[in-house]
Amino acid sequence: DKAADLDPADAVNIRVHNGMDADIDRLWLGRGIDPASAEDPAFHTRYDGIAQGADSRYLTVKPDLANYDSLNLTIDGQSFTAVRFDLQLGLEPLPVGGYYTIVLDQEGDQAVVTGITTDPAPG
Repeated sequence: DKAADLDPADAVNIRVHNGMDADIDRLWLGRGIDPASAEDPAFHTRYDGIAQGADSRYLTVKPDLANYDSLNLTIDGQSFTAVRFDLQLGLEPLPVGGYYTIVLDQEGDQAVVTGITTDPAPG
């Protein structure tokens, strides 16, 4: 896993729930950037494998979330097209210090974000 080097109290803490029909090999939370590109890796957060039906661990994400808008994932060595979504609650960005789960599911052969839940702080 690769995330911003931030204290959880100074970040937005995000995990991903894999509701798809397969294990995810890798997943990137990005800002409209292809993770295979040569652009600065600070523009995306990489999650390692997430088993089918499981949650990733929380990773810290910089709080400028208006720019985070996509998930790119790899399953069985095959890359899926970016999944676009709005990482905000209403019109406001997710509050700093909070914990959230992006719920990823599948419709046919497409990956879709079906929601973002607010979670209690682990402890």
